[in-house]
Amino acid sequence: MNRRVVVLLLAVSTLALACSGLSSQATPAPEPTVEVSHEAVERFEEKMSQFVGGEGGRFRLEITEEELTSYLAENLKDSPLLKPQVRFTEGRIHISGAITPLGIRLSATCSAQLVNGGVEVMIEKATIAAFSIPGLLLNYTSQVIEESIEDMRIDITELKVLPGRVVIGGTR
Repeated sequence: MNRRVVVLLLAVSTLALACSGLSSQATPAPEPTVEVSHEAVERFEEKMSQFVGGEGGRFRLEITEEELTSYLAENLKDSPLLKPQVRFTEGRIHISGAITPLGIRLSATCSAQLVNGGVEVMIEKATIAAFSIPGLLLNYTSQVIEESIEDMRIDITELKVLPGRVVIGGTR
């Protein structure tokens, strides 16, 4: 698989897993539940292959919550995270799931925005069961995500978290 696809998937997955892998009930994902489908996985993979296969120049990716949720659900089957859910609302990313075998609920709320030519990620709240994750760990995880995005060596000039979708644009 092309290095750019791997890095992009790592960044998206890291964001999703970092937010969900830290989190619970204090910040539940907005309802209704995002449906999981194999068709959504195929759409996500097609978008990623076009992104990676594209030559230098401008790009614009639009990823829906159904596509990302479905992709994570299908690719995390062997992980301890069950039923991942990714929701996009105006300016916020909400991620939730449960850890096996106990079914402990995880949830997180994150934001991402362009700041001084880079992407700034802030994990605002994260809980596991009824326990909040300390701010120091949230800040560290946010920094790791930002560094992963920087390592992609793309210039992101558009980043919008909108209801039901996220839009990322720039040049590679």
